[in-house]
Amino acid sequence: MYVYPSVFTDAMIDALAECQRVVKYVDIPLQHINDRVLKAMYRRVTRRQTEKLLEQLRQRIPGVTIRTTFMVGFPGETEAEFAELLDFVRDFGFDAVGTFKYSNEPDTQAVRLKNQLDEALKQERYDRLMLVQQEIAFAAARRRIGQTFEVVVDEVCDDGRAVSRHAGQAPEVDAVCLLDSTGGAPGDFLSVRCTGSAGYDLQVRAASGQLPLI
Repeated sequence: MYVYPSVFTDAMIDALAECQRVVKYVDIPLQHINDRVLKAMYRRVTRRQTEKLLEQLRQRIPGVTIRTTFMVGFPGETEAEFAELLDFVRDFGFDAVGTFKYSNEPDTQAVRLKNQLDEALKQERYDRLMLVQQEIAFAAARRRIGQTFEVVVDEVCDDGRAVSRHAGQAPEVDAVCLLDSTGGAPGDFLSVRCTGSAGYDLQVRAASGQLPLI
């Protein structure tokens, strides 16, 4: 669920690719993509190393879901460095992105850095990055329409509808699949067909009965 790029090994990639009981989902906190900012954050990875790892994940694990998190407004982050991050997010097309604004934490090296950015600029960059990712996520949700896939039921509502997730949706952090009258119970695996999207979420309908729990 949460592995830093500097410690991701070939053996881990092989396990994700080959083990049928391992979900093809990677949450990899990249934080930034500009080399100077990464060094200032004490991240032991470069842009090229990050790009190579992401290429390997997509090539060796067909259909892998890649989620990441980025920080905006790190002390000294320039407009050009932030623009580099925006272009990277736009070009790669992550399945999900979380973003947070830099804040001073006691006893950290970054507290002592010069060129601390003001809150208004941090918020502006946060909003711009999330809008870029929103366009990517909404387009990906629309492409799901008409597809059939497997979900697990999380919660059945009083009206018979249910909140469910496919393998690319982690609990509590990602979007969900909104399922019309399931006939199932929490924990059931169902085959569903996507009938529409509502922002980040998918609207789905049962395509067949309950699937066996393997």
